[in-house]
Order: sequence, then structure tokens, then C-alpha cells
Amino acid sequence: MSLIKPNSGISMLLEFILLELKTNYNLTYKKVKKSKPTFNEFKICKTN
Repeated sequence: MSLIKPNSGISMLLEFILLELKTNYNLTYKKVKKSKPTFNEFKICKTN
């Protein structure tokens, strides 16, 4: 990350994508945790 200038569009885009992935993952994980599915179902949720 240090190679990218902090105020460049690319780094902003990367940060945005990472944030989106993190929130989507957290939401999916919470949903999965609540229903207590098998590991395979959890893997399927992660890829969607």
C-alpha cells in the first residue's frame, strides 16, 4: 500500500473495495452464525 500515493484515485478505490468486502463478509458471517449451518454452507455464502 505504501507504493500508492494516499490521495490517488486508485488507493481510494482500493480502500472502498476493501471496505465493501469487509462489510459484506461481516453481514454474511453474522447471518451464517445465527443459523448455524454446516461448513460447506458457510463456504458457499462466502463465495456469493
